[in-house]
Amino acid sequence: MDSGMQCTRRGTWFSLLILFTMALAQGVVAHPKVLEGAPPSWVQPLPLPPQESLEPSGQNVQGMLLDRQVHAESGEGYYHAAYRINTAAGVQSFSHLELPFSPEYQTMTLHAVRLHRAGKVIHKLQLSKVEVLQQEKDLERFQYNGQLTALILLDDVRVGDIVEYSFTRTGRNPVFGERFDELGTVAWGTSLERYRFRLLSTPARALVHRIHAEKEALSHSTRLLPEGVREDCWSAGPQKALSYEEGAPGWHLFLPMLQVTDFRSWSDVVAWALPLYTEQKVDPAVAAKAASLCAKLNTPQEKTLALLDFVQQEIRYMGIELGPGSHAPQAPAVVLERRYGDCKDKTRLLCSMLASQGIPAAPALTHSTLGAVTPDFLPSPYAFDHVITRVTINGLFHWVDPTLSNQKGTLHTRYLPNYQHALAIQAGTTGLNRITPREEAMTRLCIDEQFEIPQVGGVAALTVTTSYRGALADSMRSYLQQTPAETVAKNSLNFTLKRFPEATRTAPQTWTDDPSENEVRVTSHYSVPKLWQSEKGSPVLKAEFYPSSLRDFVTPPEQQVRNSPLSVPYRYEVVQKTRLHLPSAWPITPERQLVEDPAFEGEATVTAKGDTVDLVYRYTTKDDHVTPERMAEYTAKLAEFNNCLGYHFTHNTEIAARNAHFRLNYPLVGVLIGSLALWGLASWWLNRQNWGLWPVRADASFSALHGLGGWLVLVAIGLFLRPVIQVVEIVKSLIPLLDARTWEANTTAVQCLVSMEVLMQVGILVMGVHLIMLFFQKRRLFPWLFVVQFAFLGVYLVGDGIASVMLLEEADKNLRGLGVSLGQYAVPAAIWISYMFVSKRAMATFTRESRPVPPPVPQLPLQPAAADEVKRDTDTCAMGL
Repeated sequence: MDSGMQCTRRGTWFSLLILFTMALAQGVVAHPKVLEGAPPSWVQPLPLPPQESLEPSGQNVQGMLLDRQVHAESGEGYYHAAYRINTAAGVQSFSHLELPFSPEYQTMTLHAVRLHRAGKVIHKLQLSKVEVLQQEKDLERFQYNGQLTALILLDDVRVGDIVEYSFTRTGRNPVFGERFDELGTVAWGTSLERYRFRLLSTPARALVHRIHAEKEALSHSTRLLPEGVREDCWSAGPQKALSYEEGAPGWHLFLPMLQVTDFRSWSDVVAWALPLYTEQKVDPAVAAKAASLCAKLNTPQEKTLALLDFVQQEIRYMGIELGPGSHAPQAPAVVLERRYGDCKDKTRLLCSMLASQGIPAAPALTHSTLGAVTPDFLPSPYAFDHVITRVTINGLFHWVDPTLSNQKGTLHTRYLPNYQHALAIQAGTTGLNRITPREEAMTRLCIDEQFEIPQVGGVAALTVTTSYRGALADSMRSYLQQTPAETVAKNSLNFTLKRFPEATRTAPQTWTDDPSENEVRVTSHYSVPKLWQSEKGSPVLKAEFYPSSLRDFVTPPEQQVRNSPLSVPYRYEVVQKTRLHLPSAWPITPERQLVEDPAFEGEATVTAKGDTVDLVYRYTTKDDHVTPERMAEYTAKLAEFNNCLGYHFTHNTEIAARNAHFRLNYPLVGVLIGSLALWGLASWWLNRQNWGLWPVRADASFSALHGLGGWLVLVAIGLFLRPVIQVVEIVKSLIPLLDARTWEANTTAVQCLVSMEVLMQVGILVMGVHLIMLFFQKRRLFPWLFVVQFAFLGVYLVGDGIASVMLLEEADKNLRGLGVSLGQYAVPAAIWISYMFVSKRAMATFTRESRPVPPPVPQLPLQPAAADEVKRDTDTCAMGL
């Protein structure tokens, strides 16, 4: 049985090998559209530059000549190139020629293939040895264009040889009709001695041109040839090799490009594209399918989402772009029947289905990477490489991409790449539409970590909830659908192990999908046995927490000295929240650090309440690139934000052992004793002064009211209650703080606030006792000090409330508490302060001074004679002196 199985396997592999060999043989046979012949008569060949003009270079190859000549009327394109091979690596990579063409509408005519060696010319063109391959380089992107490649393998190529070849491609893509549109590079990653692009056209063809990202001087000349043909030439002398820099945004043109077209406006492009997308009547099969999908739906938004979901999920992406299919979409009925299509096919199907439901929609040409620089291009179909859909509902535009998959959410929350500009294929369109990004569709990643730490040095429990929105939600849906649950959980665990070795999963991983918010949530549970680490022999335990999700965003780019801009993820936000439930309160200083740069904003906050500590880190991009001039500033800002990331906790086991029992809080006891002494001294000093600030009325109308009666009885009750309440409040608030361990768990700012509260509360207590004494002594100082007490209490409540809001957690709660306290204080204060000012009993009762005031000495008026006598005595004394 075993030998029989082995024979069967050998036979199967042998059969597969034969089939593969036959298929390969069919792929390389000579193609009838690859010919050999002379260049067209209108071509004006250029000689090769002298080899001596090439300066020594470390490049594998050096370009000598690139001459492109195009006849706009005949559809012929002549190509003549030559390069010198300088190294063995150059021999390996450049000893074959790959010449592509589209057999649907082109033929390839080979003119010459030569090697120049030591002054000799070696002819290498043999049509019988030219192999024609169908490589389909875009097949991995699910695009089939049918393009063929004429492959010429050169034998006996050596270092120092010059490879020269020329050919002509004849035929134009019928999708463009008689229009002419050309877009090509004019410099490369290798140096080039001479470049020319020669274009022949009739004067009636109104051509316009533009050079994009020009890095070398490119001259342009035009003239009218004797045969009545217009000749345009663009040429350049020696060009340096251009080096590509990793990380540049897609819209940055690394290579300069020359654009020549006879499209004069965006309206011309719309007029060209309209026949490709317009249909006179919706196909019945398409209308029936749309009706079944929308049968139970009412609003245009609901119907649009249902049809969009169908095209995105049920019509797979596959582009058959043979010939005109490069730009012309298939009929909607064909796409619906095949259940596949590319961007233009899926867009046309969606527009047709929406039209059958009375919802206006139009295809829109856009570019997947050019984005911001699209308006810089001349109006041309080559300014675009993608098609999306513009849906109009209640006068508002909604941009959707039928090629995206695994999308959910509303029209507002669905992610759309940063296309920025699009050209709606609709009658009357005269320019590009600006696509404004939607805040609701912003890509967001939020990691919420919850640590339960019952004991310092012990095992911690970790729960991680990761939320994905925008493009990340779409990608995560795809990942979860295509990846087994066990693999997803294993990958998550491996990621956690990088942070916390020996972590284990304690519960199955779960995930939820919220379609309305376009949010995917994944929750994982772990046990972390080695959260606390210590160095050998050290009594200090240390636990570190770093937002690893932000590491890639704050890492400086490898190329910090650049010539091209650096790409930054656009409209992207990452938030990592870490909440720690510690075994006891920890001395934490609240922090908030904000780092701002034109390209991003970073924020790090640390807050604590009791035994709970929150670490929150946020990174938000504000632009899609950083200019080369700003790289140093940007890198410095990244480093600044990186320094804000992470937090560590230390626990000294030796100190903890010493602090295991109650320790008297001597600083607070000192504040309490000092406050009593200070306020007692102030009370003694006040009591010894005759202030004379309060009016005394002792006439007959007031004398009957003298004495501690009437409303003063209520004042007496309040005076006795105030010290009692104050003593209870002081004892209640100070007893927990008399333990030095509790005191040291607070920040310095909180300790200062508590000390100030003790000082003020002791002052209120001492003042209350002093007021009782003044009240029963009927002292004139009592009403004045009574009013001052109420004013002092109001200032204290406001000041203490503001300080609590600024320094403590739960600002809203503290504000509400302040409002309640002021409300409870304001009414009694208004009543009793007013009473003291207007009460006749108060004026008649509180009349005693602190010390007896001696009566004034009466002065009798002098008689005139006596006055004269005194005057004389004075004069006599003066004369005697």
